[in-house]
Amino acid sequence: MLAENVSLRWVHSGAQVADALTSKEMECSFLRHVLRAGKYGLHDQEQILKERASARNRLKWLQNQENTTK
Repeated sequence: MLAENVSLRWVHSGAQVADALTSKEMECSFLRHVLRAGKYGLHDQEQILKERASARNRLKWLQNQENTTK
């Protein structure tokens, strides 16, 4: 797959729905919840990182404003 330009990404185990389907002994309540709901959301990594950076920048600006008014 790597030869076909497939990008691999690390995913936190809490977001890995299929972990309960592996041979490892895993908690399967998350998988059961997703199956019961009948849907699961995927998000664009670049957009999420931009939103997180934007939120951090807003917090830094607020902290700087508080420090300058003291």
